[in-house]
Amino acid sequence: MFNVVGQCPTDVPIKSPCRYRGGPTYCDIGCEGSDNFDIKAVFTDLSRRLPADRKSFRYMYLYNTAIEELPANAFAGIQFNIIYTNYANQLKRINVAAFDGTAATLTEVYILNSLVSESVTNDSDLFGAIDTLKGLEYLYLKNTNVQSLPSLCLSERVSEHAFTVGHNSTEQSLEINFESQLKDPFDSRAFESIGCATTIRLGNNSMKYLDSNEFNVFLSQNPMNTVFDESIDCADSRNQWIQEKYPKVWRDLKCK
Repeated sequence: MFNVVGQCPTDVPIKSPCRYRGGPTYCDIGCEGSDNFDIKAVFTDLSRRLPADRKSFRYMYLYNTAIEELPANAFAGIQFNIIYTNYANQLKRINVAAFDGTAATLTEVYILNSLVSESVTNDSDLFGAIDTLKGLEYLYLKNTNVQSLPSLCLSERVSEHAFTVGHNSTEQSLEINFESQLKDPFDSRAFESIGCATTIRLGNNSMKYLDSNEFNVFLSQNPMNTVFDESIDCADSRNQWIQEKYPKVWRDLKCK
């Protein structure tokens, strides 16, 4: 974790609807309310007034119920460890460059209860933006419009596959948590070349079986890769390939 500011810089106020949320040893920023606002303008103003050694924060909370987009360079050089969006229920678009300026410091991203989807339109590309986070350790999606995982990202700014964070030779790990049901199957190359030990968690009402065409490559790429699925049917014959080839994953699925 990079060095976050110890206390909130109250001598440098932040514009509404954002505010500091801090304690003795940390400082977060939260943006709430029900009126739409220009998030980039708020952070550009703050970044302009903060000295360079005071631009690192812990959490960015986005609870605003009217904001529709995270634009390119949304945080204007202000850096965070964790971005947590919840009940930003009009948020539809995340620009492929939304995290520029904090991509190197983000380790966790939570997107809950929003309209964000995997669709690529103009410069909006959720998984393209995620792909820029090379230090990402945890991705959590719940009650969004994400219905499937793409194989290829369409932006030239990101790597070829949907997820390519990390490197097999590092100790970095990644956990991807899909709390809500995905409507369409995973693309057969969705998990290809993630590049580090990865855990995929599938919540309630997910799939009864793991398609070998979708998961075999993922499980074969790293012996530490695994899947947890709360809805898996261990008796389904379509899951027998897991028991035969990946007994550890079979145990992680709580199958006998």
